[in-house]
Amino acid sequence: MASAMPKFKLTYLPVRARAENIRMMLKYAGIEYENEIIGGPAWAAAKKSQPFDKLPVVTLEDGRRIAQSAAISRWVAHFAGLLPADPTEAARQDMLFEAAQELCGGQFNVNPICNVLDVEGEEYAAKKQAFMENWAVASENLGAQLLAPFFGG
Repeated sequence: MASAMPKFKLTYLPVRARAENIRMMLKYAGIEYENEIIGGPAWAAAKKSQPFDKLPVVTLEDGRRIAQSAAISRWVAHFAGLLPADPTEAARQDMLFEAAQELCGGQFNVNPICNVLDVEGEEYAAKKQAFMENWAVASENLGAQLLAPFFGG
């Protein structure tokens, strides 16, 4: 690891979504943290006190907070030793990260399909169909970035 990881709490909703890759890196690197799940009325009450009114948020032991999933991901990757040393490769990894983030919003918005909607409902079927119609182009674009069987490293 590059330096000592400060003690912290990761706060997120009761879904995988934008905190999943963060939790995966923490698990991979064996980094201990407090995992706070907040939802329903508790989230409604806490929302306005969060940076940008959104989660995930990391709260450091000294009270400082880091918001936005991309910023948190890079912060965790730093301490987990997962950031490429080469600036061009680091930028390439950021490019792939941002491309994957686009799957979580806009025309794709896979989050409700995976985390929220009832799989038996009409809205689920419509959103899944819209996602699948766009997935062919997105997967082709991502696939074109593969270096051997992986995106990097």
